[in-house]
Amino acid sequence: MAETLQSVTHALRALKLLRRSPSMGVSDLASELGVGVSTAHRLLATLVNEGFVRQSLGRKYELGSEMLGTSSAIEHCAEVSAPVMRRLRDASGETVHLSIVRGTETFFLSAVESNAAVRVMTRVGEKPPAHSTAAGKALLASLSRSRFEELYSAPNLARKTEHTIEDRALLWTELQHVAESGFATNRAESEIDMCAIAVALRRPEGNPVCALSLAAPLSRINPTRQEDVTDDEARLLEHLRASAAEIEELLAY
Repeated sequence: MAETLQSVTHALRALKLLRRSPSMGVSDLASELGVGVSTAHRLLATLVNEGFVRQSLGRKYELGSEMLGTSSAIEHCAEVSAPVMRRLRDASGETVHLSIVRGTETFFLSAVESNAAVRVMTRVGEKPPAHSTAAGKALLASLSRSRFEELYSAPNLARKTEHTIEDRALLWTELQHVAESGFATNRAESEIDMCAIAVALRRPEGNPVCALSLAAPLSRINPTRQEDVTDDEARLLEHLRASAAEIEELLAY
């Protein structure tokens, strides 16, 4: 009985550790749990089999679909974001999305669609490459260099449009800029004539949980794809940051 309860305790502690860290190796988890490597490996194998953990590139482990697809933190973020997203849509006039990144894909969780005649339609359920979306870049910007290179082991990236970043080194440079500025853009990188601006939503301890973004026709916001932030982009960014701050104040975990 005691051994069974100890195993459950180790499993729960492992999940807590993986919730705080993007990914961990078997040895690191074993050290944190105070168990042998073989014990940690068996524990992780069980959690992988049940979908609570998955093995990522580089033979490290991260939270799996049972924890991430319906995780309490993401559900909580989506719940408290909903009314703020509606107000953001009304204030900006553009479509609002809440997104997460899984591996190298952006997953659009929820949206509040613009009422404008010409607008970006909801992308809920779609999974475009993270490097081609503003939301994806906003979340990728928090990765360490080693984790980034695990996810993007090949030098060339998938192309969505002629404007998509296709070089891993250029993407890393872009992510450093995103980290410094606090926001990410997508100017026709995932779809022609679509512009998006995104910021990461951070949990109380500082780790990003979701990304909040505004999407609009590029022809209305930045028709020439100029690199400097246009007046319209600056206006959207102001609304976006205010809404993100409001959501983060509501996040309990």
